[in-house]
Amino acid sequence: MRLLTLIGIIGILASCSNDKPIFKVDIIEQEAGDKVEFVPNMPFEIIRDSSYFYFSKEDYYKVLGAEISKGKQIYKSDKFEIRVILRKYMNAKGTSFEFVLRSFSKDFKIIDSYVMASSVKDLNCNGVIDGKLNITTTCADGTVTTATVDEYGKFIINE
Repeated sequence: MRLLTLIGIIGILASCSNDKPIFKVDIIEQEAGDKVEFVPNMPFEIIRDSSYFYFSKEDYYKVLGAEISKGKQIYKSDKFEIRVILRKYMNAKGTSFEFVLRSFSKDFKIIDSYVMASSVKDLNCNGVIDGKLNITTTCADGTVTTATVDEYGKFIINE
């Protein structure tokens, strides 16, 4: 009986942990340029030698204006994995950021991309993705966008 109770408690705790953020970004607007805070803290490495694997067509167009870096894998299933890509733009007002969630297939081909947080074009938006792969982007103007990731690694915006 105690074993069944213990298994039940573990199951409840495991199901609750899926709601915990697996990656969260807060963009703080400052006079000297935007500042970002993200959890978990991870290093971002500028993509130089492996751009073929990490870049989308959109990245190739933006590479002249942005520094594009790769973060760590934040999710992995038997069909795909999700990594964080950081685009950092330098302009007269300081630095602007875009945090992009990018899904890759098992053979490391890009499946899809989704900008989850951004300070580009004066639209400061924070973002969070939880263990159930629900994404919430909240902007300073009050706009909230929700999305999810389907079983194939595609980002689906909820209407």
